[in-house]
Amino acid sequence: MAHEYRKRRRYTEEERRKIFESTDGRCHLCWQPLQFERYGQEWEIDHSRAVARGGSDYLRNLKPAHISCNRSKRDRDSRSVRRAKGAPPRAPLSKAKKAEVRKRRAIKRGIGGGLLGWLFSGPPGAAIGGLLGAASGLKDPDEEELRRRKGNGR
Repeated sequence: MAHEYRKRRRYTEEERRKIFESTDGRCHLCWQPLQFERYGQEWEIDHSRAVARGGSDYLRNLKPAHISCNRSKRDRDSRSVRRAKGAPPRAPLSKAKKAEVRKRRAIKRGIGGGLLGWLFSGPPGAAIGGLLGAASGLKDPDEEELRRRKGNGR
């Protein structure tokens, strides 16, 4: 049975930039950094869900990937490819999404730290615990995920 090839779409500079920024400049399959200027030489645009498996050309389905990562992926699903490469199962987050996660974590951890501090030292402990908890929530969520995975030997 012959494989049906689709005509490749050309992406504008603005579309390439949005796709690149959707993962904060990382390959969505191996999580390694990419250089925007090296589009076509180092990286290309991948359909996270392959068109052959019902994926679309919508921007939310398009992710940056090393050429070698994308070609080895073929039409497999992105999660299984990431797992095989030892990367986290989800795609890296955009800068905007990281900021959202940091804010949410800082609030939750600040409250948790404040409550623990209150239990052990009253009001001064609450202030210190709240500050330390909030500060711990400001770390880069993708970097924390990579560190956690390396620590688990995955």
